[in-house]
Amino acid sequence: MKGTAFLGVALKRLRNKAFLNIVLILAMALTVGVMVCIPAFSGAVSMRIMQQELAEKTKELNRPPFSVRYYCLPRSRQPITLDDADYTRDWLADMLEREVGLPVTMIYAQSESPTLHMRPTQDDIHYTGTDLATTQVVVTDDFADYIQIVEGNDFGEVMDPNALNVWILPSLANSIGINVGEYYELAYFFSANETPTRIIIAGFWEPLDEADAFWYRNPNELFRQALSTTNDQYNQFILPIAPEGTGFDFWYYVLDDSRMTLDKAQQYLDGLALIEEEVITRLPSGKMDYAPTDELLSGQERKSSLSVFLLGFSVPLVGILILFIAAISTMVVRFQAQETAVLVSRGTSRTQIIWITLIETLIVLVIAVPLGILLGLLLARLLGYSQGFMAFIQRDPLQVHLASVNWELVAAAVGINLLARIIPSFISANYSIVAFEQSTARRKGLKNVGKILGMLFITLVTAYAYRQLVQRGMIGITGWQSDDPLADPLLLLAPTLFLFVAPLWASELFALLMRPLALLGKGFKSITAYLGCLSLGREGGQYRTPIYLLVLCMGLGVFYASLAMSADIWLEDRLQYQVGADLTFEPGIEEEEDSEGSLGITQSDMAWLFPASDYAALEGVESASRVGQYTASTTLVTGDRVNLEIMAVERYTLPSVIYFRDDYAEQSLGEMMNALAIQSDGVILPSEPAELLGLEEGDEITINVLIDDFYIEIPFTIIGTYDYWPTVYPEDNSYTLIASLDYMIMITGGEFPHNIWLDLEPGADPETVLAEVRAMGIEPLKAKELNSLLVEDKDRLERVGLFGLFSISFIASAVLAGGGLLIYNTASMAGRTYRFAVLQAMGLKRREVVAMVSIEYVITLLYGMLVGAFVGIAGATLYVPYFPLSEGTTLPIPPFTPYVDWSATTWMAVIMAVSLLAIEGFILYRLIKTRVFEALRLGTRE
Repeated sequence: MKGTAFLGVALKRLRNKAFLNIVLILAMALTVGVMVCIPAFSGAVSMRIMQQELAEKTKELNRPPFSVRYYCLPRSRQPITLDDADYTRDWLADMLEREVGLPVTMIYAQSESPTLHMRPTQDDIHYTGTDLATTQVVVTDDFADYIQIVEGNDFGEVMDPNALNVWILPSLANSIGINVGEYYELAYFFSANETPTRIIIAGFWEPLDEADAFWYRNPNELFRQALSTTNDQYNQFILPIAPEGTGFDFWYYVLDDSRMTLDKAQQYLDGLALIEEEVITRLPSGKMDYAPTDELLSGQERKSSLSVFLLGFSVPLVGILILFIAAISTMVVRFQAQETAVLVSRGTSRTQIIWITLIETLIVLVIAVPLGILLGLLLARLLGYSQGFMAFIQRDPLQVHLASVNWELVAAAVGINLLARIIPSFISANYSIVAFEQSTARRKGLKNVGKILGMLFITLVTAYAYRQLVQRGMIGITGWQSDDPLADPLLLLAPTLFLFVAPLWASELFALLMRPLALLGKGFKSITAYLGCLSLGREGGQYRTPIYLLVLCMGLGVFYASLAMSADIWLEDRLQYQVGADLTFEPGIEEEEDSEGSLGITQSDMAWLFPASDYAALEGVESASRVGQYTASTTLVTGDRVNLEIMAVERYTLPSVIYFRDDYAEQSLGEMMNALAIQSDGVILPSEPAELLGLEEGDEITINVLIDDFYIEIPFTIIGTYDYWPTVYPEDNSYTLIASLDYMIMITGGEFPHNIWLDLEPGADPETVLAEVRAMGIEPLKAKELNSLLVEDKDRLERVGLFGLFSISFIASAVLAGGGLLIYNTASMAGRTYRFAVLQAMGLKRREVVAMVSIEYVITLLYGMLVGAFVGIAGATLYVPYFPLSEGTTLPIPPFTPYVDWSATTWMAVIMAVSLLAIEGFILYRLIKTRVFEALRLGTRE
């Protein structure tokens, strides 16, 4: 058979099953899309984060994002002249473009003389031999283009050819009292015997724009003590007296960051490291002292961590895609099995069959791969709009680039698709027409021992992965490093393994549970119920694939929803714990003008006199409370001194403003506040320190409290303990005790510093409330506002990406599961049409046949939905505690509490049930329309 013949047969086979092949193309495109989406999104997120970090650094240092500086310190044994400096400038620029791979957009090069003494000339009447300044003569490339002369000659215009002409800033002239046209001497710092060099002040200059990108640093600072001159003047007057040639040279480069991509971060880092090695080797005391290496490393690490996390959590989707592709491919092969058997019987070799299938697959991939790449980039962009699980909002789009595509992952997706298509065809190519008829006539038995052993093996791997996860503890998004010896990839795959293995056992269990159902069906009086149960009992194994897809999809949805819900709740808990209330601040008062004529804002007695009720009366405020924080210490009976913190609270107002979870203490907040009311000198200790210090309820303790720079001894009685308290974090050698503010005021006899905690009305604007506080004459210092922190954290790009992935994975999984069930059940019904026709010919009514099929489907659906929900809940219970979706991996404060999203579970179950029932309705409609005698005449052949 010639190549064109192979192609012709392949095209005819594709056209013959056009619908299935279109579905196959879409599934393959989605597989490629997932592999494209994850690195593209990770790259865009990490790039955005790195740009934000670089922008902050740029703002602080007034430097472009990708800028590099090299310098050297010449010595007499390794002199650097101005010509050498120019050569080095060009050499470094060429090295940067070649090794780093980004164009150089700007160069700032500067050479400075060794340190020189500046003093009046000996014929000056003011000459005392005392130095006026310690300075350097500076030569800067393109200096004249960025300055303006405010007095004296233009830069480079020589005033006296027999003296070194220099130009200085007016600030330097004012500080040492010199004028244009005056002569001075420069003496070499390390050799007092050298004849001084005569200089003349040729002019004063100032920058045209000190914020111009040209300036490496603020020129007023950079040239504060400098004497600027030209190359010719330097070579004529300074070079002869300086054996080093120059004393300090540096070269500052700005690279084109618009062409920067994080996928090439390692290339940038390697290039910078190579150039630095060359600089160290070839230049005296050469070094690279400024480069965005930390930001590049940070961005690369965050991208790697995020990519690993996203890939780990996308494995279920990829797995479903592979199963779907394999199922569709198997179905296509089954439809073509008789055709393939006829070809084999007529002399077509297995190799030729495989070639035909390979050509079909390549044609499908030629369409699917470009479509998948485009889909992946669109998905990566869509992920940037995620706000939570199945929730999207409008925000600035991420810049997703084709350059971020990981072609190795794309190749892996293509390979998976190719194997999923070729393997079923390879198996079917073994059958001749006789062998095919024999295989279709035989019933398939139970799974063989090899499959059972395989299931047991992967179950043991799942149990091992869970055990490792328990031992490792929680995993943070950016805390994961692939080069960490503890970074076992099974940890990230642990929930995925469970979500895949549990449905596998569920599908096998279904086939076993349906066998007794056939016996129970004999007791039913309805022939329809009997036949439905008998069919499930005899052929329950045929439902393994739809049961598996249904359980997997439902379990995946419940797990993702619970993971997202738990992360959302803990996000609020963490920030509520961090702030304590909706809005907190220190009350301050504007004091009188200080010695420099500026107003200071501090805490003073006046700021403390306002009661909490005055703040509670403000518009937008529900309630207010005063909370004080004071340094303290106590001495134990053993003589050991213990550092403490006292948090003084208003027992009657605190419960209305504070965020306090029930698990923060054994007693409720109300019980502890009531105890403070009964025992006014009561104090509540942290649980662990109370045990370590041997203190129990009822013990008396004297504490030295620091108030207004004075220590005051205050007696307390221990009335209880707590495990966690909002705003209190464990610190070495310091414990926070909770006491009554009223009691401390009574003991000390006066008001003292405290904070204000506010509970705001729903929808109240914190800035408006703070403005009202200022209208009271109080300046809110160190204000913390809960809602803005929540918004900022919810917009964190790593979190956005994970939640977006969860949403897209669930949607895609549901679509694939539904589509798979539709295709599978349609094929199943088509294969059983002959049997249904026989039953009708024997006297069974069509509605009874429909009812029989409906019983099978409803039982299958109920089993899949219930077991799927159970698998999802079990997965959430077992695995969610170890994936808080936070940045760190440290012990969480407050404790992370996993939740099962029962609401999402319910609506997912309802939506899936309605959708699948609609699918079944469509299948039954087709069954009703089938003509009995036509089915009997055609038999089972499709």
